[in-house]
Amino acid sequence: TATFDYKITAAISLIANPFLDYFLSIFTLLGSVEVYLLSSFIILILLYKGRKVKFILYYCLFFFFIFFIEYTGKTYLHQLRPPLEFNRNLFKFGILHIKAPYSFPSGHMLKFTFILGAIYYSLLKWKVNSENLYKVLFIALIMIMALSRVYLGAHWMSDIIGGFLCATLTLFL
Repeated sequence: TATFDYKITAAISLIANPFLDYFLSIFTLLGSVEVYLLSSFIILILLYKGRKVKFILYYCLFFFFIFFIEYTGKTYLHQLRPPLEFNRNLFKFGILHIKAPYSFPSGHMLKFTFILGAIYYSLLKWKVNSENLYKVLFIALIMIMALSRVYLGAHWMSDIIGGFLCATLTLFL
């Protein structure tokens, strides 16, 4: 996958420009641990208010399972991050992320896909109108997150695909 990953990253870096640097650096924050924790807290409050105890238990279980997947992958699957020549992220902060030299799977992609998937599942269960609108919106947001992680040089495409697939499989459990 190294050749595939390098070619994809190099091709995406050809569209680099200051606007995308800024926009995608901000957008990628939506996949951070801090936003994941805040989103999860809000989701749990809404589930509690809706008396969805079963969903609260499932959500908490999968919430921790997502961290387990990320930690295990980044500890035992030795895929190095892209070289610094691809790094375009303008913001270098985040106190709660898993600090590991390895990059598989993308934690941003894993958490972001899981949160949007959980919200979408809840919308389906609660029979909210405009289901197709949400589906298209969430798919577009996930694709932008995928682009942002590769564009900013934080991950290889295989890390992104791995994070997406792990989150999707978790949602189907």
